[in-house]
Amino acid sequence: MRSSVFKFFLDRYRKAQAAVVVQGLLEHVGAKMPWFALETPGLVANRIVAAAWDLRPDLFDGRHGLRPTKIGVAAAALAHAVVTLPQHGQIYGPAGAALTVLLTQIEQKGDFMALNSADANLIQQAFEVFHRHIEAVEQSSEDEARSSEAAGG
Repeated sequence: MRSSVFKFFLDRYRKAQAAVVVQGLLEHVGAKMPWFALETPGLVANRIVAAAWDLRPDLFDGRHGLRPTKIGVAAAALAHAVVTLPQHGQIYGPAGAALTVLLTQIEQKGDFMALNSADANLIQQAFEVFHRHIEAVEQSSEDEARSSEAAGG
């Protein structure tokens, strides 16, 4: 009993830590790119983290060894959001931009972050999602340009 109660609170704590990271990234993105500003970045961050965690709790809860840090959970949650959210929805752009910022920070400062092997797996998957996201955004931009040209615009 005590173990399951401890696990419950540890899971909640880890989700909250990751949500704070995601919220900070969403706020940063909104400040730099006002068109991506969200009214409730904290609520969005909590939902993004919960959606990813609830889908695959085994990736986050340590049942296969190490628990990922808040950075690994945040990267996985943002990658999940980019994969599952509609491309033209209100949250897709900010989530994609936040993922870009996070992965850039990891590339630049990863050696100074206390990341573990569980993080490495999640971050690698997030990089793969990021590359597909960039390709989708580029394709969408090209499609819009062709549509505009065809319409005489």
